Amino acid sequence: MRDKGLLPDLNTPVVNILTEYAPPALYPHNVWYAEDRLWHDSLRRVMTLKDILTMQTGLAWNDFGATVNGLLFSTDPVRYTLEVPYDEEPGQTFNYCSGASTVFEAVLERLIKTDLKLFADTNLFNPIGIKNKRWDTDPMGRYSGASEMFLTTQELMRFGLLYLHRGNSNGQQIIAESWIKESWAAHAKLNKWPVLPHANGYGYYWWRRKTNGYQAYIASGAGGQLICIIPKLDIVIVTNCFMNDKNRGRMEIKLLHLFIDQVVKEMITKH
Repeated sequence: MRDKGLLPDLNTPVVNILTEYAPPALYPHNVWYAEDRLWHDSLRRVMTLKDILTMQTGLAWNDFGATVNGLLFSTDPVRYTLEVPYDEEPGQTFNYCSGASTVFEAVLERLIKTDLKLFADTNLFNPIGIKNKRWDTDPMGRYSGASEMFLTTQELMRFGLLYLHRGNSNGQQIIAESWIKESWAAHAKLNKWPVLPHANGYGYYWWRRKTNGYQAYIASGAGGQLICIIPKLDIVIVTNCFMNDKNRGRMEIKLLHLFIDQVVKEMITKH
């Protein structure tokens, strides 16, 4: 989107784009906890696109608890996310937040001024052979930014190969190489995320880790859906499986990464 001139500076506050969610300038003097609300509102005004891309929202969010359940059953998930209280100023600490992806989807929809699925199919999926047959919407009619896109294992591989080849597919530059480099860079530290073995940062919705000494970039869906890209080994590994009944287990995800480590080790040994 950046090469199409659609994406603004990532330091742009979210509510500058989603203006209907901007907090009020003032509260009546008799509104309870007015000072606390004003502090919260001041942070909502400065939370940027980069903050939600790098999961450094500052929100008091628990993606494996009641907070995310509130998101799932909210009539307006974007408003719900933006009204969650803050623990700290945005841009400081990584804390995985499905609501952040939900908000970014709404931002994209606003920027492109057209149907998001049509835009994605035309500019990304169809050119690399992905059909994108099902992508669920929220109660507001927005396509889900956090989940609910149903892709086959082969389609996950196609997406991984696109990134491995620096955004090029069959001689056509689908994604700017500069964006891929930027999205893979370590924008946030993962010092509070024990699920990922040998983690070394988080990019723009990409997890970073080392496997057998090589840098890997991970796209991680619910439970067992992973795309692991290791550029220096010219490898893409895809997993697409249910790990448990709810497909949300942290330990199972860690086991998948250990399995990937073993696969990579064997490939290195053979070569």
